[in-house]
Amino acid sequence: MKHLSFFLSTFSYNLFCGLILFSPAILFAQNVGIGTASFVPLNRLDVKGGAVIGDTYSGTNAAPANGLLVEGNVGIGNTTAPAMLSVGGAAEFRVNGTGDISMIRNIPYSWPALQGAVNTVITNNGTGTLSWTSPTATLYNETYFDYNTAGVTATTAGWVNLPGMTRTITLTAPAKILCHTDGGIQTTAATTNGFSAVDCVLFLNGAFFGQGGYERVTVVNNLGVVTCLGFWSKEVIATLPPGTYTIDVRTRLNLGANANVGGNNLSVLQGVLITQVIYQ
Repeated sequence: MKHLSFFLSTFSYNLFCGLILFSPAILFAQNVGIGTASFVPLNRLDVKGGAVIGDTYSGTNAAPANGLLVEGNVGIGNTTAPAMLSVGGAAEFRVNGTGDISMIRNIPYSWPALQGAVNTVITNNGTGTLSWTSPTATLYNETYFDYNTAGVTATTAGWVNLPGMTRTITLTAPAKILCHTDGGIQTTAATTNGFSAVDCVLFLNGAFFGQGGYERVTVVNNLGVVTCLGFWSKEVIATLPPGTYTIDVRTRLNLGANANVGGNNLSVLQGVLITQVIYQ
């Protein structure tokens, strides 16, 4: 009987402890502290020292002092953790497995793999691909010189393109373009006071610029010799959206005798088209 009584008492005690510890109705939430020294945890989980999380990391790697090693993705403020590190309710900020910041404020980016040269800056191609660029060479100062390669005869028959004086550009972002052209005109009028009134115009995609770009030069033969010259010089600036544009220079006779316009590098009439792109 003594043995049976002791058995029942022990069984009752164990049953009581089991009910206290494991019954949902009487469980109590407690803070948990893990460390090599005794302390009172202030949070649901306090760890004095480093920690390691992951199937192959745990038991293999030592965490840095008071640090944390995580083998898988980490999500802060989200439940999906779609990247190595993601922050925000929709994971708006992400870092991928190669350390590349792949998204900021839900906008995707791809960063250069190597360090840039001295005085280069990061530029965006408009789709999030970033690259190193020299600001003086391409970002703020894309400048092109296109020289006249041959002269033409300006008549009243219509517009004539000046050979060599054309430039096609592709803007990857809104920008201002500054266009300048100049060159020489020679009237063919052989009589005294004969003249040529010649138009020299900058064209954008086959049409006049919205403002400016049109000039008329009148060359008068005051001396009765055919070597009388005149010169045009015109500038225009325009703000354009992203896209591809072609700028060229054309000429035609408005009134008077036909005229020789422009020339190659051996002629004093040689013209030039200068195009400068200035990104905003």
